[in-house]
Amino acid sequence: MGKLVALTLLGACLALIGERLLNFRERVSTTREIKATEPQNCHLIEGLENGSEDIDILPSGLAFISTVSICQPL
Repeated sequence: MGKLVALTLLGACLALIGERLLNFRERVSTTREIKATEPQNCHLIEGLENGSEDIDILPSGLAFISTVSICQPL
């Protein structure tokens, strides 16, 4: 009878630990799949040869882009 109780407690503890590990794994998103999406309403802005330093997108969808332009003498 003592062995049965010990085995039952061991099984319950292992189940609890397994459940905690699964919850932790879900929280840190280790099983998440990255899905490719096509950007919508995007267009190329001519004249930006250098990359942008910062982009700030408003809730309305309007984006402010700050860049540095380097002028070279002709």
